[in-house]
Amino acid sequence: MRLSLLRHGRAEWPAGRYADFDRPLDTVGQSEAAEAAAALAALAALDPASTLLLHSSAVRTTQTAMAVRDAHPSGQLKMLCEPRLYLAGPRRICQILDELAGETAHVVLVGHNPGLSELAQRMPGTQVAGLATGEWVSAQLWASSRSFSATLFPK
Repeated sequence: MRLSLLRHGRAEWPAGRYADFDRPLDTVGQSEAAEAAAALAALAALDPASTLLLHSSAVRTTQTAMAVRDAHPSGQLKMLCEPRLYLAGPRRICQILDELAGETAHVVLVGHNPGLSELAQRMPGTQVAGLATGEWVSAQLWASSRSFSATLFPK
């Protein structure tokens, strides 16, 4: 299974204008989302039949996920909005992945820091200090289906 983690693009500020959950992408964030989407769409492993595009229900992550979907040549990536991903920590993210990923060959998860960066740091073969807005990391975790929790948080 391949796991790709994408931090949403930069969002509107100041905080007083929007509740955190409702902040949309600003113009820089839209550009960041488009660039990340183009790079992810170029991955040979981003096959619509075997890819799940999973995202938090916050406005900025939904907009970023839509950019990924729209950049894919087929435009047919399966999208799943998961409210529990909003500001989730790395262990919670893994629990959600264990519940929802099933036999999916590639999960592209659009989420938030700090949980996303903390999870990226645990992924084998990656050297990530932290994900800036619009940045992503991808790693092959195992050949056949296993638990994300067990793989990234072994006992």
